[in-house]
Amino acid sequence: PSKLALTQTGLVNNFAVPAKWPATLIVLLNDDCGSSILNGSVDASFSNGDPPLTLRADTQMGAYSATWQAGAVTPQMVVTVHAEAGSLQPATIQLSGTINPNTAPVLFKNGTVNVFNRVSGGALAPGTIVEVYGTGLASGTATPGVLPLPNSFNGTIVVAGGFQLPLYYLSDGQLDAEIAVDLPANQQHAILVAANGTFTIPDLIDVVPVQLGVAAYTDGHAIAQHGADFSYVTASSPAKPGEVLVIYLSGMGPTNPAVKSGDPAPGTEPLARVTLIPAVMVDGQDANVGYAGLSPGFVGLYQVNFTVPSNAKNGNLNLVIVQNGVTANITKLPVAK
Repeated sequence: PSKLALTQTGLVNNFAVPAKWPATLIVLLNDDCGSSILNGSVDASFSNGDPPLTLRADTQMGAYSATWQAGAVTPQMVVTVHAEAGSLQPATIQLSGTINPNTAPVLFKNGTVNVFNRVSGGALAPGTIVEVYGTGLASGTATPGVLPLPNSFNGTIVVAGGFQLPLYYLSDGQLDAEIAVDLPANQQHAILVAANGTFTIPDLIDVVPVQLGVAAYTDGHAIAQHGADFSYVTASSPAKPGEVLVIYLSGMGPTNPAVKSGDPAPGTEPLARVTLIPAVMVDGQDANVGYAGLSPGFVGLYQVNFTVPSNAKNGNLNLVIVQNGVTANITKLPVAK
């Protein structure tokens, strides 16, 4: 053998692919004696400006494949597949076709994030309120406004690990949903969106028991309330040493009693307290936690009631929440005696 040979078995020449719709690229890689090449390198590039793809090898069949989600609409384009393997002469094939207009939804890669701790690709806990980003995710902007939250609204459905997720908010580019409380932790799950009668390409999310986020303003100050009258803690109305405060979080994991996905938390005892008790520190000092659990009457929203240490100093102090060894996003808390 002296050179490589490529045979396409997926996308055909003169193809017509809807924009944003998944198309499978599959090629067989052989040498010129007909033997399968299992350790080659195969890449695809696209004349319409879509990012190049690396085709993954099937090490038993000599097949190389990738899923291409066509981007820019164009009446004529070329897909170029190029293969290399060792000292053999490389091989290239080209497929021509068109990308047609389409309204299929797109789910951004690593685009599902904790509503209070937006880390692209970050782990998520069961019961977490998440923001799901993409395009074409809903027919219009809407808030269902009913309890329990619906799993489907105006033709939009979000599925993660086989569970349909309750929906808080819908728009073309963003959905707010609750990760199912029964979704098994310590593993990856596929997430996808159905809208306009079609499905997105699935993305993967890492699900862990706890991955908390603290609600905060854009300047990094925690959204906190005075426990006495539930007015907000601000620079002009700071927290005081010895005062009880309320803060709000997401992703604090299981509760006792458990609350079904989409259902509001109980407003009377027994309240839905978290099974993994958090530690709260203000400026490095431990703060006494009076309550940690789902916020009564709300879906997926947690709250922690704690007492500011009696000897806390004045200033914008660091507020740190740790639960099950996981530290939330660090926020600031204005305190004055």
